[in-house]
Amino acid sequence: MIESVDQQYTASDDWGDLKGARFDACTFHGVNWSEKDLRGARFENCTWVDSDLSNVRTLGLGLQIVRFEACKLVGVNFSLCNELGLNIHFEGCILDAANFEGTDLRQVSWNGGRAREVDFTGANCEKVVFEGLDLAGASFERSRLERADFRTATGWRIQPDQNRIRHAKFRRDQLEGLLMGWELDLHE
Repeated sequence: MIESVDQQYTASDDWGDLKGARFDACTFHGVNWSEKDLRGARFENCTWVDSDLSNVRTLGLGLQIVRFEACKLVGVNFSLCNELGLNIHFEGCILDAANFEGTDLRQVSWNGGRAREVDFTGANCEKVVFEGLDLAGASFERSRLERADFRTATGWRIQPDQNRIRHAKFRRDQLEGLLMGWELDLHE
């Protein structure tokens, strides 16, 4: 099992088995972990920059106070991660087709990037700020969106009768995202 504290890693580092690995205060630059098995691994106070973690295996993966900057996380199933201490910040990342179904996202933040076709079904997004995030095709069903902030997000479609949206924040000129499910004919 790999255990590492306060290290810097780059694309040139050789990665073997990461299942059950432990990393604390480490930084990863340009690593390609696409399809890697991260089951049972734990990352605390770690940062990934310009890295590819698409389709990693996540059962029991611990992500505590981690940052992803300009990373590709396509198809990652975050719903299988260990929710204890789950705290993630995404900065300009691509999370297309990721899965957050039933996940408590109150300690997750976004700043820019893309989350197209992402599944937020049953997720707790209370007070989450979707800052500048492209949410085209994202699924919100039975989601807790109270006090969530969608003012700078784009492409979202939310059916108010299928989600809890009390006190959620939206821009007035984007309210069609709340009305699309009712097939209304909107005019200016």
